Amino acid sequence: TLVTSLGRDTEAKIIKKTIKHENIKLHHKIQKRTKINTILVPIDTGQREKIRGNTIHLDIKNLDRKFIRQFDLIIIDRHEKTAFYEIMDKKKLEAKIIIDPSVEISKFTLDMIRNADFPILPIESLVKIDSNDLLKSIQKLYNGKELIITAGKLGSLIYDGKTLRHIQAYDVSVIDTVGAGDVYRGAFA
Repeated sequence: TLVTSLGRDTEAKIIKKTIKHENIKLHHKIQKRTKINTILVPIDTGQREKIRGNTIHLDIKNLDRKFIRQFDLIIIDRHEKTAFYEIMDKKKLEAKIIIDPSVEISKFTLDMIRNADFPILPIESLVKIDSNDLLKSIQKLYNGKELIITAGKLGSLIYDGKTLRHIQAYDVSVIDTVGAGDVYRGAFA
């Protein structure tokens, strides 16, 4: 199930058609226009550059408790602050939360990390905690639950409070990195 905001426009029709084709249930809030970002991907690096659209994505809020309680696993990103707190309040006790705080380190994303069952964050965010010592950054973020750090072609790191383990990435030819973090979280789930 995807919970999002969509407009009454061509972009929303494309998203709805794709979602339906993939057998994903859509639970959406209607707004005037769909928020669209343009992603540029240089062929030589495969690293994306995002040009943000000017449409404001409306907050997902007032989620029904019964709706939230049907899920055993919820993946949520930093763009949905209101929904995150509603989900934390309304989810069934055994439901697990995977987060996507992106590279942002803020009061809110730190709260997400503290509350997530599976905090997964990119290595780039660690330099915002302590630019001189990544292990210190990881230790500062650790909150009793394994902390998972994605590191692109270097693989992943998992910190359990005592040991920092490295998991190698698969050797693949990268065409572009768009959606890599989302795919990682989906595969992890």
